[in-house]
Amino acid sequence: MGNKTVKQFAFVQHKKVVSVDDYADNTNPSHHLVDVSDMSPPPETGWPLFDGQIVQPYVLDKVQWLKRLLPVWDAVEAALDSPNDSRARKYNKFFEMAPAINLRLPETRTMIIDFTACVNEVNGSMVLPIDTLIDYGTVTEQYQA
Repeated sequence: MGNKTVKQFAFVQHKKVVSVDDYADNTNPSHHLVDVSDMSPPPETGWPLFDGQIVQPYVLDKVQWLKRLLPVWDAVEAALDSPNDSRARKYNKFFEMAPAINLRLPETRTMIIDFTACVNEVNGSMVLPIDTLIDYGTVTEQYQA
């Protein structure tokens, strides 16, 4: 008997990963089984299926967004109260009105980058690192349907 090779497949239900397991090499992908053998990092339970691909969670609800701002809230408030720069208020209004913040959308990422620059300019230093806001969500910041 020869060595059997295995592939990793994610079992997907309702557009979310339910489990990741090893399957025989000759297993065929389907709408419920997605080959994730080459994914790095490997997907975890709860990751979403987007456009036929499993992706890291990337949609933040309002609470998750505010949790990212909380460590530097004083600096954010200083930018929002600044009479010299209305950009921070404009972006903050957008983030408040949005039902969710999709970190995969290029226009959202552009707004986050500019919002971060506004906060840092008003405060005169790098108080809000861009990675704090723009990194894709973690598993504890699950994809919101």
